Amino acid sequence: MDSQRVGTRGIGVLDDGEIQFPTGLFGFGWCRSFHVISCDSMPNFRWLVSLDKPDILFLAVETYAMFPEYRVNMSEAEVEALDLLSVEEAAVLTLVSISGESGVLTTNLLAPLIVNPATRRGRQVILDDSGYQTKHAVRSGAREWLDASADTEIG
Repeated sequence: MDSQRVGTRGIGVLDDGEIQFPTGLFGFGWCRSFHVISCDSMPNFRWLVSLDKPDILFLAVETYAMFPEYRVNMSEAEVEALDLLSVEEAAVLTLVSISGESGVLTTNLLAPLIVNPATRRGRQVILDDSGYQTKHAVRSGAREWLDASADTEIG
C-alpha cells in the first residue's frame, strides 16, 4: 500500500469564513480558530485572524498559485485525519513573513497549512526530507505593500 500521497496541484479553494486547526499552529497551539479574509488588493493572499486571540493574525499565500511546482507529501493517516480522499482536494497555504530590514516577503514552504475546504478543518504539517525552506522569497520591497494592504483589508 502506498504510504505517501503527493499533491501536485491543489484544487481546493478556501473562501472567506472560519477555519479550525484542532492542534493549533506551530508555536501558537492555543490559536485553533481563525477567520479567513481575502485580500482584494493582493490576489492569492489571505489574512488569518485568530478568533481565540484576535490580536494575532497571519498573512498566508495560496501556495500552488505562487509556486506551481510545489509538492506536498502526506502520509495516508494525515490525509485521512482531514477527511480528504486525496491531498489534491486540499487548500494549501503557507505562512508569510517579512525578512529583516530588506523587506523581502518570504513564505514557509517547509510547514504548509493543509485545509479541507469542505469541513474547514486543517493542520500544519512539516514536509520532512522535502528540500523546502522556512524562508522562500516571494517578493522584495514588500513592507510598504503589506502595510497598505493591512490598512485596507482588515482596518
